[in-house]
Amino acid sequence: MKRKPGRRTAHDRTAGTFVVLVFLALGAYSCSDLGTVAPGENDGTRVTDGVFFIGAIPGFPTSLRLEDSLGHATTNVRAEDPLWLRYAALNRTGRTMTWSTAMAYPFARFLVKQGIDTVADSFSGMAFAAVVLNGVLYNGDSLTTRWRLDPAKYPLSPGSYTAVAVPTYVLGRTDIPDSKNAVFSIIP
Repeated sequence: MKRKPGRRTAHDRTAGTFVVLVFLALGAYSCSDLGTVAPGENDGTRVTDGVFFIGAIPGFPTSLRLEDSLGHATTNVRAEDPLWLRYAALNRTGRTMTWSTAMAYPFARFLVKQGIDTVADSFSGMAFAAVVLNGVLYNGDSLTTRWRLDPAKYPLSPGSYTAVAVPTYVLGRTDIPDSKNAVFSIIP
C-alpha cells in the first residue's frame, strides 16, 4: 500500500515514542545521584547553603602540562615538531568524588590561542556520542587526558601562543573545575 505524503504510520509514531522514552530515561539517569549516601554523610558535592564552586576547588588541583614527543616538559617547540597538551586533575579532598559529562567527551577540551584568536581546537572535526558518562574518583586518584597538537593539521608560525585546557566534566552535582592556561613559543 502506498503511503500519502505527510501522513504518519503506526510505525512512525512508535519509533518517535521510543526515541522520546530513551531520552527521558537518559535524562533521569543523568540527574540521579551516583551511589548511595547515608543520611548526613558528605556525598562529595560540597553544596552548602546554595553555594557551589566554579573555578579552583579546594583539595582538587588541576594542571596543564606541555610536553615534547619524549614526554619532557617544554615551553619552546620547533614548528615541525608535535606538542602534547596534558590535563590532569588530582583528588586530594580526602573523600570520594563523583564526576559526570553530558557527552562522551575527553575530560578537557584543548584550545590554542594567539592573542584572542583560536588557532587550534582539539574538538575540531570530532563527533561524540550523546551519552551521559558518570564515574567515581577516589581520594588520591586523578582524571587525565592529553591531545597531540599535530603540526601537519595545525601549522603554527613562529611566535607566542597560549594553550588552554577547559574541563568538560562536573564534580558532584554542581562543581566546575577551573580552566588552565600555559604559554609556549613556536621557534623556527
